[in-house]
Amino acid sequence: MEVLTVNYLDCWDVSANDFPTGCDKLEQIKFLLRYAILAPSNHNTQPWLFEVRGGEVAIIADRTRTLPVSDPDDRELFISCGAALFFLETAARAFGFDVSIRRFPQQHDPDLVAVVEIGKRSTKRSGRPELFEAITSRRTNRSKFSDNQLSPASESAIEAATSANGVRATWINSRNDRVTLAHLIGLADRAQFEDRAFRKELSSWVNPDRASEPDGLPAKSIGFDSPWNYVAPLLIRTFDLGPGKSRIDEALIQSSAAIMVLSTGFDKPIDWVRTGDALAAALLTAESQGVNASYLNQVCEVEDTRFRLAKIGTVQGYPQLVLRLGYGIPVAPTPRRPLDSVIRIRADAA
Repeated sequence: MEVLTVNYLDCWDVSANDFPTGCDKLEQIKFLLRYAILAPSNHNTQPWLFEVRGGEVAIIADRTRTLPVSDPDDRELFISCGAALFFLETAARAFGFDVSIRRFPQQHDPDLVAVVEIGKRSTKRSGRPELFEAITSRRTNRSKFSDNQLSPASESAIEAATSANGVRATWINSRNDRVTLAHLIGLADRAQFEDRAFRKELSSWVNPDRASEPDGLPAKSIGFDSPWNYVAPLLIRTFDLGPGKSRIDEALIQSSAAIMVLSTGFDKPIDWVRTGDALAAALLTAESQGVNASYLNQVCEVEDTRFRLAKIGTVQGYPQLVLRLGYGIPVAPTPRRPLDSVIRIRADAA
């Protein structure tokens, strides 16, 4: 009997040429959601659900995919949902749809992140086509970056993308500030890996093979090359890898062409969703400029180091995440859950 295997990287193989022009709106919305699910998320948890309600899409936080240890307030969960929201909006505008967004439209339902109205479609496309084209090529690149510096034009474009979404972007440029940031990231690494509950949580989201599971982090993407990738979950769960991880991350700070901290004036779910908007805009802008990116967010996941990060340089407000930017080697995408597993169709939408 032949056993059929599923390749969970196939979700990245989506082409604008396949847009169902002659189909009804439901099929068109489902096609747009193929881009939304390519948004980034912490540990690649993909903590979102999409409910199609006629010409609207409700983005709902999936509480079954929380990270109680590393993200106890669901801050990064909402950031991830905000990124998916931006990807959906970008795709819809690229295909000429009018888009209207209501964030947290119902006070009694905190999991209803946003309702996106997909309006009339015209032949004239709106939005920024270069961001749409970057969705399918964007990767989280954890490799060591080259010595090449970002051009002033690239830095300006990335910063403008974040500020357009109401989030403050701060560049960590001075040597002293980078040394301080590297120290804080090292402290956060060690604090997290000393915690058995954290190691257990992280290990549960690490997979030996890149395409064998629809979610989580492929071991190779976080530095476990063959044959160690097959025992990576066991190693993470059993041993305190914090000292080694801190050395690696401190070196990544020094090799990065640019470091950006995204922060907000307040620290509520709406601020986290807006951070996700800004993150998505920054990542797609960077990709359109040929710039790679990854995260060093552990410093924002530990209360003490997050507090101290807010005092570095000109960082203001509540730090939400840290982006490292530069030029690395090409990397493969991470898997995605099939669209059918994250979408619900209300009866009145069919």
